[in-house]
Amino acid sequence: MNWSGPISGSVSDSELSALQAQWRSQRALSGPRLLSCSDDRTVRVWRRQPKESQQTAALSSATTGIPSIIRPTGTDEVWEEDAVLPHAHELPVYAVAWSKRTGLVASTGADGRIALYEERFVTREQEQEQQADSDDMDTTSGDVLRTEWVLVGVQDGAHGIYEINHVAWAKRADRGSGGEEVLVSTADDGSVKVWTVAR
Repeated sequence: MNWSGPISGSVSDSELSALQAQWRSQRALSGPRLLSCSDDRTVRVWRRQPKESQQTAALSSATTGIPSIIRPTGTDEVWEEDAVLPHAHELPVYAVAWSKRTGLVASTGADGRIALYEERFVTREQEQEQQADSDDMDTTSGDVLRTEWVLVGVQDGAHGIYEINHVAWAKRADRGSGGEEVLVSTADDGSVKVWTVAR
């Protein structure tokens, strides 16, 4: 996934390119991420822990010397919660979709609402303000770029009174679309709607 989107604050084009390159390399090292949605009305981002930092299982064949056919080694993965996206739904969330092209996340569910989220850089000024507001000390390295998830759009009643069951990003296929994406949603009434997202 490549990052794209606005950065609040004043950043020159050369600084922006450097920030994007640093962000991409950090994301590549940190492993893949995935989204989940739930009956608890949340959308969460999960990050796979790199293999070298995972605790080795006590029952692995490397430590016991006995191969196991029940728990083969090398298939266990540890996923950690990376973020909880801002609250946007009043009823269970049924589906989420993450755009590979833009990085936007769409969620939908029983409330008939489609919500759009965007991951943005946290500037040094914003980070200092957040630290001043809290009593917690920051013990992380200053070289790590931080991001936050922001709710950028909500469409209430996207299918009228009906629950929305699914959302998915798709590449536009019409002439002159230039590789743009659309958001497709399906609902209990059997309808399929195609949405364009203005940025």
